[in-house]
Amino acid sequence: MELDFLLTSGDTSSDGLTPRKLQDLIQYPPRPYRSLEIETTTRCNLSCPTCPRVRFRSNWIERDMSMDHYIRVARVFDRFETIHFRGWGEPLIHPCFPEMARMAYQSGARLVLTTNGSAAPPPGLVPYFEAIIFRLDYGQASTYERRNPGARFGRVMFNISQVLHNRDQAGGRRPQVLLLFVKNKYTLRELPSYLETALRLRPDRVVFYPAMFHVRGIDAQAQLPADIGPELIQHVDDRLARIAQSEGVDIINLPVTASEGCESNCPYASRPDLFINWRGMAAACRHSCLPVISGGYTRHIGSRVVPRENRYWGNLIDHDLDAIPTPTKPVVTPPCRLQTEPEKPDAQTHRWHRGHSEGRNGGHGRLNHRAVRLL
Repeated sequence: MELDFLLTSGDTSSDGLTPRKLQDLIQYPPRPYRSLEIETTTRCNLSCPTCPRVRFRSNWIERDMSMDHYIRVARVFDRFETIHFRGWGEPLIHPCFPEMARMAYQSGARLVLTTNGSAAPPPGLVPYFEAIIFRLDYGQASTYERRNPGARFGRVMFNISQVLHNRDQAGGRRPQVLLLFVKNKYTLRELPSYLETALRLRPDRVVFYPAMFHVRGIDAQAQLPADIGPELIQHVDDRLARIAQSEGVDIINLPVTASEGCESNCPYASRPDLFINWRGMAAACRHSCLPVISGGYTRHIGSRVVPRENRYWGNLIDHDLDAIPTPTKPVVTPPCRLQTEPEKPDAQTHRWHRGHSEGRNGGHGRLNHRAVRLL
């Protein structure tokens, strides 16, 4: 899902070069796969109540991918356009993450990192990434620290500002910096303040997304529209659009859709993408293989409680990529979908791009300094 939020290379490069180095000058053979999401660890330094790691704490497997496994997985990196460090853990806490990132960069694929922002990416690694996605979910200090016990919102803001400051000081335009905030019943009224928080940092894009993968009933009940009237939802959407237009900041505000007919918002079911977990097992996406001892778990989809079993396509440690079924090959039942087709959104995704308006900063959408006061 997160890769769809990135700006295109044409939006971020002034010299005409794309993430595939000198692609405009040299004819590279097309890579057969869009992206590889790799889970370097199942451990995390936060304890978000909505996370499956907290919900299934007694059943959760806390492990890091070994370097031996990683080296074997790295054999196929040159067949993917994008290597996405994500999974169910926090990639930056893996002790070998710097070496892993450098190895992936040497494959010529573009690198994307999704992080919770509580740990700062090593400055020397930052230029390797095409994008760093900070999945904050909450943009007010009180809400963030209540939802993430023991975490400091001010520290996260400082870490993000450091990435942006170092990028600006180097005169580069990589990595793209995106901030993600969850859009549900409990955060709806706070979303305008989340955007105002983001404006202090001036990231490349701010995304408001409705979470659709729930392992607790309270979270499924909070998925919009819930018991919120459409007038309030529209009012908040309009206010976000006005702030974005006034300040000249790029936003993506995903529309609210019903979810009873769709089991997952997983983007990997019909695209040439692959997920590799900490053991080197290949699957459609992280939602189809949680690191739990029992191998099964329960999901809350609307008002229903649905038992799920982990489903893998094969082992990339001992087998070649061609021996593993992927979305480019026939698959009888994609593991992240029900037989029924998901309902189509009632409205188009709301976007506001910085280039559409001059805004208060001359249309550049960036402040002259990055002084961030710790909250």
